[in-house]
Formats: sequence, structure tokens, C-alpha cells
Amino acid sequence: MAVEKQKKDSLSPRQIGKRVLANVLTRILTAVAAVGILLLLFWFFRGQVTRFFRDVIGGFVTESSVLTDKELESRLEAIGELAAYEYAYTGEREIRSTRKLLGTINIPGTTHRIRMTYQGMIKAGCRVENIGIHFNRQDNTIQVTLPKPHVLDHYIDMESLQIEQSNNILNPIGSDEITRDLEMVKAEELKKAEEKNIYALAEENIRTMIRNLLKDTGREMVFLEAEDLLQEAPEVSSSGEEDP
Repeated sequence: MAVEKQKKDSLSPRQIGKRVLANVLTRILTAVAAVGILLLLFWFFRGQVTRFFRDVIGGFVTESSVLTDKELESRLEAIGELAAYEYAYTGEREIRSTRKLLGTINIPGTTHRIRMTYQGMIKAGCRVENIGIHFNRQDNTIQVTLPKPHVLDHYIDMESLQIEQSNNILNPIGSDEITRDLEMVKAEELKKAEEKNIYALAEENIRTMIRNLLKDTGREMVFLEAEDLLQEAPEVSSSGEEDP
């Protein structure tokens, strides 16, 4: 034992330096080899690693951030309604009314005339409460179920309305005649607007609005069609009673 201790103590500084350098090089080579093995494993299993971060880590972030159905619904509720397309119109109309004999023969000298110029607006879209929204964690998309767009508002600007009346004592203009004429005008203008595809244009704008509203989520939007949730109001006859 004394001999071995003496041999160790007899190492020169140069020999000690070589041993230290050898140990350092060994550790460096070991570390480089370990890194190389890790990189090689990552290369072979990169698909599984990517899916892990996307599904597990990404799913955790999603659940703890804004991407919950409740949060998405609250974003839409802040809008109230999506008046996605506005159709403005102007026009003029002259209506003549003549008393008739036996309901078919015009009686001369009993004609009165109403001439009106007007401006109106039709707003088409859908109400937010009728939109379904859901975050699909399986394919990482936001699914939006849209009802069919419908008319949200339709009015004639009363400030722009100009009316000229030519009354006739034998056939006086009724107190509600102008109101009925305006309703006829609105019905005709709505038909023209529908022929110009206002509902399709409104739906296209609704999709764009929702994409812009939720683009910060970084998720793809998938739009689904839904049945129209609105029910038509019952028709009312001239007597004021609902038709059966």
C-alpha cells in the first residue's frame, strides 16, 4: 500500500494535466453523443411529438383560455344581432282609385289620386341567439351553425316621404289609405330586394363578420347550415281574426 501511494504521489504535473484533459474530453464526447442520440430519436418520432404538443399541451391551453363554448357564445352575444346586409331604395308611386258600379264598372268623376316619393331601408341578417357555436377539440375547429338570414328591419324614412293628394268629394281619400299604400310599396320593394339575393349576400357577410370576430383564436371556422328557427306569424284577415 505504501508503494502504490508513493507511485501516485510521484506523478508529474504533466501527467496530471493529461489525465484531467482526458476526463474533460471524455465528458464532452459523452454529452455530444447523448445530444446526437436525442436528436436522432426526435427525428424518428417527430410526428408523435408534434401530436403530443398539439393535442395534450394545446388541449390544456384551450381549456384554460377563451376557447370554451361559453366564452365563444358570450363574444357573439355582445353583438346582439347581425344586420349583415342593408338594402336602400328610393322610388315614386302614383295610385288612382275610382268608385266602381257593381264592383266592376268605373264611375266617371269619382277618381282620386295619391302620388308619393319615398326612401326606404331593408336590413337582412340573423339574431345571435339563433346561432350555434361549438369548439371541436377533436379537429381543433370552431363549428358555427347558422340559421337562414331574414329581414330584421324594413322601414320607409318618414322624413323623406312626400305625398301629393288629389281628393275627390265623391270618393274621398280614406284615413288609412296612405298607410295601406305604403305597405304595398314595402311589399313590392322587398320582392325586388329578394330578387337581388339579399339573403345570400347577408349570409356571406355574416360568415365574414364571425371570422373576423374570432380570428384571434387561430382556429379554422366550419360553417354548418341549420333549419330556419323563425316561424311565420299567422295571417290576419281583414276582420282582424286569425285565419284558420
